[in-house]
Amino acid sequence: MTMNKLSVLKVLIVGTIILVLVAEATVLIYWARGTWSARIGTILQILAFYGIGLGFVTRSEILRDFGTVAEDMTSPDLFKFISGNLIFLSLLFGISSVGLNPRRSKSASLPLGCLGGLLLLFSAPLLFAYSIFHLLIIVPIAYLGYLVTSAVVDSIQHSSEDLKWSIKSANSTKQVTAKEIIAIDPIAVKSFLLGIPSAVLALVTRVVGLFIGD
Repeated sequence: MTMNKLSVLKVLIVGTIILVLVAEATVLIYWARGTWSARIGTILQILAFYGIGLGFVTRSEILRDFGTVAEDMTSPDLFKFISGNLIFLSLLFGISSVGLNPRRSKSASLPLGCLGGLLLLFSAPLLFAYSIFHLLIIVPIAYLGYLVTSAVVDSIQHSSEDLKWSIKSANSTKQVTAKEIIAIDPIAVKSFLLGIPSAVLALVTRVVGLFIGD
């Protein structure tokens, strides 16, 4: 792919994301019939779902052998972010396709395998629908969230100053710095900064909505 075509592709992707965000904002402002607390709560729940879900996936090391997929899914680089999510969705489809294979191993349970295959077959349309929802709704909103958390993490990592704690135990004293805490697992830190506050704010918004009308 030539440089001009790559530049055009990047412009198209950025333009598409902007259009999707504008469309989502328009739907929430003009077409959604819920209260403002419910509308804001929906966005916060999406951020919490992505952040906490990805944090769980990365900590369980499910994506450990898939290169930088987990890192890309939290990247402030829009193209890496989209690429990581596309690879993640392709993994879901690929894993599902394995279960649809009619040939079973000798030790497999035939009734259980048939039931699982049928469930995967009937859930295929749902998986496809979720993929569309993930790309059009979750990804644009989650990207804005990770752009903010990445900025916070970057400001700490590249600060000229650092904060140090001395942790004393029975036999030794260990020193830990703020930068070291971030460096241990920046993916988990960014997911924590996105998921937990979003979940708490979504709950607060719901509670406030009980007392304050539209």
